[in-house]
Amino acid sequence: MKMLNVGFYNYVPKDKITAIVKYDTAPIKRLVGEAKDRGFAINACNGKPTCSVIFTTSDYIVLSSMERKTLVRRVENDE
Repeated sequence: MKMLNVGFYNYVPKDKITAIVKYDTAPIKRLVGEAKDRGFAINACNGKPTCSVIFTTSDYIVLSSMERKTLVRRVENDE
């Protein structure tokens, strides 16, 4: 199973990722708030500001302090 490093030695299985989006829009922030309320948000930011949100096939979302472009490049390059 290939894993994506989302920062601070936190990993997400690449085959479970459905989308990687920027955190800076109101609809995404609303979705993150709803996921937190339901207990479906995983914060992998380690105290840093959230930059991107990773949606998974299991309805969990992962918050990352890494830029979206960096995460997408890692997925594409099989890092």
